[in-house]
Amino acid sequence: MSKEITINFVEEFTDAPGGRTSSDGDYSGQVFLGRLLLPRYLQASQSGVKLVINFDGVWGLPVSFIDGAFTGLVRMVGKHSNVADTLVFEGVSDDMRKNLNDAIK
Repeated sequence: MSKEITINFVEEFTDAPGGRTSSDGDYSGQVFLGRLLLPRYLQASQSGVKLVINFDGVWGLPVSFIDGAFTGLVRMVGKHSNVADTLVFEGVSDDMRKNLNDAIK
């Protein structure tokens, strides 16, 4: 059994995410949530492993994107799901990491 599930953000999604909802475009937080984040989070959570999201090569993560994807995940699975215990963020600056961690509290 694998000890982690990975999302390579740039290879699997985009290097320039933006927007909160799907009406904001193909690379919005809501699209990422539905296409990659939620299915892999559920897989990791059910398997008892970490979901590692590697952001190497991303130009930036707008707050609207983070809200649409990561706060959206917490809204969908519930605050008591301990999302923060499952997700691991790699390839991010300290500021990005803070914004991501704030979104999943």
